[in-house]
Amino acid sequence: MRRTPEKVFPISMKVEPKSKSDLTRLASALQLLRDKDPTLSITTDSESGEIWLHGQGELQLDIAIDTLINQYSVAVTPGAPEIAYLEQLCSGASAI
Repeated sequence: MRRTPEKVFPISMKVEPKSKSDLTRLASALQLLRDKDPTLSITTDSESGEIWLHGQGELQLDIAIDTLINQYSVAVTPGAPEIAYLEQLCSGASAI
């Protein structure tokens, strides 16, 4: 059985609706956006309720935000892009 590689999304951006009334329109617009671009991932933080877009690059996320605003007429406030990285221990710790 062949394993398919898991998707890696190296860059993420938080998206917030400008008003509570835009939240339902944002949810439906994000679904349409994900249907058009399968390389885009959308998650909601269970603790804070924040909506995150994950993609392959900053340009892809900028285009997604632009599409939400101009094509779907959803007023959103994008956050700053964040790059995912993995911290790895290189050496052991010692007691002082």
